[in-house]
Amino acid sequence: PGMGGRARAAGGMTYTRAALARGLAGTRGSTLIVNLPGGAGGVADGLAVLEDLVEHGVQLLRGEPTDH
Repeated sequence: PGMGGRARAAGGMTYTRAALARGLAGTRGSTLIVNLPGGAGGVADGLAVLEDLVEHGVQLLRGEPTDH
């Protein structure tokens, strides 16, 4: 399920069609790539849900110290 599943699950609480959204995440080099729904509201909601994961993922990709 990963990041896409987390965003879809959170969106499904308020938007019944969230299950139709694609949920992909990956890396290319030291870049974290996450696709979010096309609507501005879906993007804002998705980023809010994934904020703590994105920050940690970027730290890992950059080889920075993390809190674990």
